[in-house]
Amino acid sequence: STSRGLGDVYKRQQMDISKIEIKDVNFSYKDVKVYRKNLNMYLEKGSIYLIKGKNGSGKSTLAGILLKIWNDFSGTILLDGKSITNLSREILTETIGICFQKPPIFRDTIRNNIALNDSIPVEKYISLLSFYKDLEEMGRTLESELIDTGSVSGGQAQKIGIIRTVCRERSVYIFDEPTSNLDSVSKKEFYDIIEHLKQNSIVILFSHEADAEKNADFIIEL
Repeated sequence: STSRGLGDVYKRQQMDISKIEIKDVNFSYKDVKVYRKNLNMYLEKGSIYLIKGKNGSGKSTLAGILLKIWNDFSGTILLDGKSITNLSREILTETIGICFQKPPIFRDTIRNNIALNDSIPVEKYISLLSFYKDLEEMGRTLESELIDTGSVSGGQAQKIGIIRTVCRERSVYIFDEPTSNLDSVSKKEFYDIIEHLKQNSIVILFSHEADAEKNADFIIEL
């Protein structure tokens, strides 16, 4: 099963979020508007939300605001009624998991690239996306050292990023173009995984792919 191991994911202190309310939000870099005027969204646990938009429409910026990387916005963002302006970045990063289109690969073992030096039982998760087969094909183990992003293919890097994200329990998951380098079988496995994750979380996708539209419960255009 592609969801094997997801039931007993690594747990840390976090907020248990069931809804996100985004009200009349605007953001600008040096007075250049990124979002349309007064962005409004209501996101609930139990659903997959696909957020679409052209490059530069503000998708990545929205993720940065939710993680409090960017603070200079107008409007209100509430997590279960609590304003993110009153929450620390540390709490938010323990509550919101994010997987980038090009996940960073660190000069360390494959195990530590997934666990990030936390005591996560990585062996439980390499069945996800059939990553153990990638290890076999690469002739590597979890203890093999990677140097940088050039040490693995684009698809293998995305698998590491996805596994790195889902092996940590979060109330909110954000996936930024997570399947752009995956084969069709791995893409299907990914959508099986997030279908499982949405049972206890809010899942947000940024993607231009048709498969994302088929698997999303709601589609939001920026």
